[in-house]
Amino acid sequence: MTYAGWLKGLDTGKAGDDARRLIKEVQLEAKLHDRVTTLSGGERRRLGLAEALTGRCDAVLLDEPTAGLDPQQRSVFLDVLGGLSVDVLMSTHQITDVAAQFEDVHVLRRGRVLWSGTVAELRDLGDGDAKAGYLRLMQGQQ
Repeated sequence: MTYAGWLKGLDTGKAGDDARRLIKEVQLEAKLHDRVTTLSGGERRRLGLAEALTGRCDAVLLDEPTAGLDPQQRSVFLDVLGGLSVDVLMSTHQITDVAAQFEDVHVLRRGRVLWSGTVAELRDLGDGDAKAGYLRLMQGQQ
């Protein structure tokens, strides 16, 4: 983590301070002195998120961040995302992840915006179910 901060131009002291703050933010304090190779997949994802946040960014872009995580790790990861004080842009096929943590949704198809709205509006398209709303959009039934 300190190395990631240093790579982003922070001096060693500031990089270390940032690392400690972010390790806490992604709920990895108990693993502070563990080797990365001993971390679970979900813990590695959270460590990667902390590295991305090093240096006080305004936004973070995530591509399928919960893919391959078990339900508990997914839940912890999404809780961490929900507690961040930066904008999160996430591409995912996990509609339940979107509905649980985000306010705004943009549905893309073939690289173009097909639909934009709120999670509530997406649910409305699916008669109360965000996943059904997404599927309706993708099938051209909106």
